[in-house]
Amino acid sequence: MKSINKLITITGIFSALAVVPAASAMQMDVQTLGSKAMITVTDNGQAVANQEIMVKNGNEYTVKTDEFGRASVWNQENHARTYTFMANDASGNTMKTKRRLPGDRQ
Repeated sequence: MKSINKLITITGIFSALAVVPAASAMQMDVQTLGSKAMITVTDNGQAVANQEIMVKNGNEYTVKTDEFGRASVWNQENHARTYTFMANDASGNTMKTKRRLPGDRQ
């Protein structure tokens, strides 16, 4: 009976692991310098060109990465704002990062 219980337990563990999605190799890095955010998207260390990045800061808009996997966004307001950057990989997994950017005139 103990052997059957162990077998059922092991089978259940492996079944649960089978439905866990694989981690995405795509990464989004957001660096800030003053009122500017520099976004870099890579997949397995390689730049991802033309990757759409949704930007939310009270408004919503999309920017695309260049051939080097980079895009830039800057806060042109007089006051600081929090920006949310989101990108989806080929599997539909969403990467999300928030950064606070000071105003352009501060």
